[in-house]
Amino acid sequence: MPLINKETVRHLLATLAAALSMLVLPASASAQPGGEPSQDELLDGCYYAKKQASCLALVEQAKREDNVHEYMHFTRRACDAQHAASCTLYGVMLQNIGAASDAEIGNYFYRGCAGNDSDGCAHALDYVWGKSNEDSIIKDGDKRMLVAERACANGESDGCGLVGKMLGDQGRWADAVPFARKACKIDKAHYSCTLIATYEGNARRKAENQRPEVRFTAADGDPVRDYAERTRDYAGSADYIVTQMPGGRSLYEDSPLGDLLGELVVAAGEKGLREFSEYAISNMVLKKYWSYNPPASLLVEAEYTRRQRMARKAADDEEERRERARSELARRQAGASAPYVGSAGPGAGSSANSVNSGKVCTESYLSGYGGGTVIRCK
Repeated sequence: MPLINKETVRHLLATLAAALSMLVLPASASAQPGGEPSQDELLDGCYYAKKQASCLALVEQAKREDNVHEYMHFTRRACDAQHAASCTLYGVMLQNIGAASDAEIGNYFYRGCAGNDSDGCAHALDYVWGKSNEDSIIKDGDKRMLVAERACANGESDGCGLVGKMLGDQGRWADAVPFARKACKIDKAHYSCTLIATYEGNARRKAENQRPEVRFTAADGDPVRDYAERTRDYAGSADYIVTQMPGGRSLYEDSPLGDLLGELVVAAGEKGLREFSEYAISNMVLKKYWSYNPPASLLVEAEYTRRQRMARKAADDEEERRERARSELARRQAGASAPYVGSAGPGAGSSANSVNSGKVCTESYLSGYGGGTVIRCK
């Protein structure tokens, strides 16, 4: 997990100080002179009534006394009293001293985020980004979505990207597109930029074919296999697998998803591969996904070669077109440079050069910016 910098801690402390400055502590018959509650009243209010005002007053008191133990203790109590910034601050303190598990720290950051503390959402995002529900420190899918949505609203590109990914995992491709676009707008180099076209294509195919939604959540490939078998969407399934395995398969571990990708290639066949994205084809050529599937390897190589050949032919055709245009221009210029014939002499500042099929051409020089030799034929 990333280290917490001093600026973050100072910001959280400032948030607590602002909350303390607005406290209106309850008056009591046993209050101390000056209207301030007694120590016992503060403790009762914090421990039993779970009053934020009482807990935050004890936090401030421990801070003045430089009592670190009580400062942490009453910060946690303030969190229990639903003070969101205190939850985030307590998670930061646990993270800095290494006094708790990642799950416990992540839970405090989540509680801060759930209470609309922007710093809590930013820290909680580190505990859910890039992980599946099963492997995430914050495991609950609804909690992960809440963290990602609020982080996205606060301008975190990873938050927007994670919302898009989770919606895509649910088969909600059209809903995933705007979040991927927002992540890409915030960070031009964000990986979500490469997924926008995939999300849009899947959304279009789903709308056209009315395909059922599917959750891509398991790591063993079974949901992907089920989806591909039911919908015959081999291209979309291949895009998903390649996106989930950007570096290809591990050489030392089994890869059910990678082996499934090879099966999808064989099932699609030569014609079906033409619907696969350039991203999927190039990755399958440059990286290893399946353990042993010669037919799939041959098909992918052939499709990659076909696309390279078509690209070269398109480039050659464009060059040939330009060469024809250059030749035609040279032919016209050569025709305009034939020997001069006729009774009419050249005009002032001009030299008679040619006539072609009854046309008299003169050559003039124009000075100044953009000037040069100009040939006019009549």
